[in-house]
Amino acid sequence: MAVTLPKSDLRAQVIAAAVFVVFAVGIIVFARSLRTVGDEALAGEPEETPRQPAPPRRGPLTPMSATTARDLQAALLQVFGNNARGMPSVVYADYDRYPDRLHLALPLDDADLRAPGATTRALGRMRDVLETFYAGDMQWTWVLVTGTAPAHGQNGTLSESTVIRAQFSRDRLRRRDWRHAKPDDLKAAAEQYWVNLDLGR
Repeated sequence: MAVTLPKSDLRAQVIAAAVFVVFAVGIIVFARSLRTVGDEALAGEPEETPRQPAPPRRGPLTPMSATTARDLQAALLQVFGNNARGMPSVVYADYDRYPDRLHLALPLDDADLRAPGATTRALGRMRDVLETFYAGDMQWTWVLVTGTAPAHGQNGTLSESTVIRAQFSRDRLRRRDWRHAKPDDLKAAAEQYWVNLDLGR
């Protein structure tokens, strides 16, 4: 028995083809628009916010007038020169925008960590340095001061290492009575305080 298929409607075929083309073009346009939006979003991402320029320095360079870590280090070297071991009194100065902290590294006068009174002399050096600039023009909220001295590592090698570390808030330093403060009193003013157990034995 033969089956006779109905004749196709040309008009229906044309309409179907047109609908398919419109649908395909719509998908392509939509995909391109998504890509464009993504490219614009990537191009519009903000770059890292640049650091605010330091305020201009007032007058000659001093620990009080310094406005950058580099200038502060230079000013402190002018005041304190070299330590008793012939090393620069400040070998490192840096400022971290977050958490708004200044960091100074001071080689200590004592090379022997077991020297009597080494801890007091280390704190005395920290006190003298802090007193010269804590009320100055440079922007900072915290200051981390590390004292270094020769120390033996695990392999026995002698190298300059951190032996004392103290962090202070600027607000607490401003409230100190610097005229009557003794070196050992600086420990009470520190927000954080650490000392090598061999220092001062």
